[in-house]
This record gives sequence, structure tokens and C-alpha cells, in this order.
Amino acid sequence: LDKSIPEQQWLSSEEFCTLAGITRPQLKYAIQKGRIHGPAIQNTSTGKRPTFRFNRTLALDQYLNKTPDQSSPK
Repeated sequence: LDKSIPEQQWLSSEEFCTLAGITRPQLKYAIQKGRIHGPAIQNTSTGKRPTFRFNRTLALDQYLNKTPDQSSPK
């Protein structure tokens, strides 16, 4: 990461995608499937369309590490 840019606690969708190395459709799918959930994501919208903010640490951890309820069937 560029050290000249200060770290933020909450990231926009674009910033999260860049940090995680994924596309917007992949992010949307991860949210729909519950891979990113709970306190890691906030909807800050006041209108009809959601505007998500992602907790830098929690959301990245959830996305990169499968949560127990997301494990593959055995």
C-alpha cells in the first residue's frame, strides 16, 4: 500500500475492492452470500440505493478467511 495515504478505519466499496484485489461484482456476491457481514459492513445510505462502508480490518479478515458457517460441506 502507498504509505503516503493515511489508513482509514472505514473504506468505500472501491477502496475495499482495490485493497482485497477483487472486482465490484465479486464484492457484491460476497455480501449476498454473507461472507462479509455483521460489524464489518455498514450501510450509510439515506436514499434508495445502499452505500456500503467496510471496516478495514474486520471486512478484509472475513473476506480472506472463510467464516465457520461458510465452510464447504464434508
